[in-house]
Amino acid sequence: MRNLMILALFLVACDNNHQPQEIVVKVEVRVETPTPTIDPQEDIPPEVRYRDVVLLDDNTKKAYYTITNLLKEEFVNVEDEATQCHLLQVASEVGMQSEFYKFNPVRLITIGFNESRFGVNEYKKGTFPISASGDCGIYQQQPQFAVMPSRRTCDSFGSIALATEQAILFVRENIIKKHKAFSTTKLDDKICHYNSGNVCNGTKEYVKQHKETRAKADKFYNSVPSDFALPRPTCKAFDYEG
Repeated sequence: MRNLMILALFLVACDNNHQPQEIVVKVEVRVETPTPTIDPQEDIPPEVRYRDVVLLDDNTKKAYYTITNLLKEEFVNVEDEATQCHLLQVASEVGMQSEFYKFNPVRLITIGFNESRFGVNEYKKGTFPISASGDCGIYQQQPQFAVMPSRRTCDSFGSIALATEQAILFVRENIIKKHKAFSTTKLDDKICHYNSGNVCNGTKEYVKQHKETRAKADKFYNSVPSDFALPRPTCKAFDYEG
């Protein structure tokens, strides 16, 4: 938004008969009004920002099936109620927020699996993953690099909803847009920035692992059996919807 300020300068000059003559000169001065920084949170409907509900929809079903099959390949028990409750929340957030932000849910699942195995062990103990280097939550994010300034605390990433939201925004703003990684192949290569920041040094193994996991996750996500049903454990943290 530009604002115009009109300044009128009054000058006095003399004509050819040496008589004083008033001259008015108008000067336009353009003043830049800074564009306000809008917290992406403001664009999110209230029912999506903070929730204690799991949506039993197709998006959750695909995400849950993918997540649990990736974990079962590593012999993680996904049948006990505590784990099911946690993974249903993860799957529901992946489904809802990926749809809202138009983000690939398989990419999000891949990051969560590789970074922390979705924090299954920690959440069963009533806590969440925190690494020795200060990475927080199931997506192992550095709080100081959160896209939303209000989320720059480790506790924010203990919330599955907020951690999922911030993971999407970080990849979108700091990798996809910044490094023009608009295709699947390009993002596979540039995902190293999720691990190392601005410069990708010594991240070949990270990228390789990401590609391998994404390929498996993509296969699971797009081959959910028609008779697959989501579990309905009794969970204190949320209600079911749908």
